[in-house]
Amino acid sequence: TITLDPTDEIINDAPMKLVNKTVAQLGSLVSSVGSVVFCTNESGGAQPAFYDGANWRRFTDRAVVS
Repeated sequence: TITLDPTDEIINDAPMKLVNKTVAQLGSLVSSVGSVVFCTNESGGAQPAFYDGANWRRFTDRAVVS
């Protein structure tokens, strides 16, 4: 369950699941800075990635996803 409280914060009391995308799919996404996905076939192994406005980057070391 996700609810909005009166101060406009998102409160989630359960684990959230990120959308799964491959490296190839990331290039065609229309995303804004701070978007997050779970990259299923990243060269270092499947892991979360975020969009910095120019590139998708791994959480672990900020390297561009490949």
